[in-house]
Amino acid sequence: YVKKMLGNDNASRTIYTLIGDENYTEAIKILENELHSFPDSTAIHSLIAYCYYQTDDFQKACQSYAKLVQLNPTNDNYKLLHAQCLYKTDNYYDAMRVSFGIQSPELKSKNSVLQAAIRYAENDIQSSKSILTECDQENEDIMIDQAVVLFKEDRFEEALEKYNEIKRVHGYIPEVAYCIALCYYRLNRFEEAHTTIAEIKASCSR
Repeated sequence: YVKKMLGNDNASRTIYTLIGDENYTEAIKILENELHSFPDSTAIHSLIAYCYYQTDDFQKACQSYAKLVQLNPTNDNYKLLHAQCLYKTDNYYDAMRVSFGIQSPELKSKNSVLQAAIRYAENDIQSSKSILTECDQENEDIMIDQAVVLFKEDRFEEALEKYNEIKRVHGYIPEVAYCIALCYYRLNRFEEAHTTIAEIKASCSR
């Protein structure tokens, strides 16, 4: 489909090569030019939205995903990506509104994580916690969000327990290890914080 929209094998190969090389800026230039010829192309909007997101241009990514939802009104994945971009642009009200329209069971976990993050960003901690309690309690993202909420509430001991549980269930994750070190620090357990930071440095150098 992309090859058809771009007109030839070379053009589509160039796009995928640029994206594979993470040269999103050059890919965007080509895709923006192609949109003049194919303004309603799902394939092109999907690729350019992805590139915008990867370059942290969430405003343009938001516009592209909104167009994709318009072109594909029953595609919940595009709705979720649109809601995520709205969240990234601090448009929490519209992000939550769009998320309410996502009905796909396969996206329920990701949608709940997003909704919890939106409520957290709005400082509605209780609503964020309520959403998380209804989710899969062994899902990595859910567990991390629960730990973040505990830390936000200054419940450092409980946050530490949750982060250590994540480590046990999902293995070593550098970002989680950093949060463990931070919990140790806030609990004045400085030696353990130092040891954990040393472990992170060692893992990054491998």
